[in-house]
Amino acid sequence: MIEVFIRNRQKVLFAGEASAVTAYSEKGVFDILPGHANFISIIMDKIIIHGKKREKQQLLIKSGVLKVQENKVFIFLDLLSPLPFET
Repeated sequence: MIEVFIRNRQKVLFAGEASAVTAYSEKGVFDILPGHANFISIIMDKIIIHGKKREKQQLLIKSGVLKVQENKVFIFLDLLSPLPFET
């Protein structure tokens, strides 16, 4: 499992565990799985959090920054859709 933290300028929007995270960048779609290499990317369009029991939560975004560090995913963004996540 990986730990995921999503926040905007005001507050933490999501903090929890996931089996994977799917994000979109200028180059296309990519997945982050447990043990992924550390990196930083500009993201856009949407984020999909893949839960422990194969459930998916989708969040539409304008843009953001995604950072992977030591099995943790930190996402800082501007929102287009309100929480809770759309499934």
